[in-house]
Amino acid sequence: ESNPNGICNCGVADNYLCENELISKLQSIQVWQKSHMYYPYSQGLLSLRKALCTFFRKHFELNYQLDPDRMMISSGLTGIISLLSYVIGDRDDVFLI
Repeated sequence: ESNPNGICNCGVADNYLCENELISKLQSIQVWQKSHMYYPYSQGLLSLRKALCTFFRKHFELNYQLDPDRMMISSGLTGIISLLSYVIGDRDDVFLI
């Protein structure tokens, strides 16, 4: 197997290897909703969180039930760090990253 330990690195945002596939897929999507014009909730779209729960349940052997209401989605690490700092930090706290 190419990944015997089952580790999935979700921290890499370099899409050069699948660039052609991504361009083709993104160009094929013809869905437009009024909600696309506005900022989503800070925890991410509920439909995406539900889809991720389904994906993880289907492709990974989980010993627990995922709850989309306890999941957060962000467009990048900066957003995640910002959200986490509000959740776990107090006034005048300092984070070293």
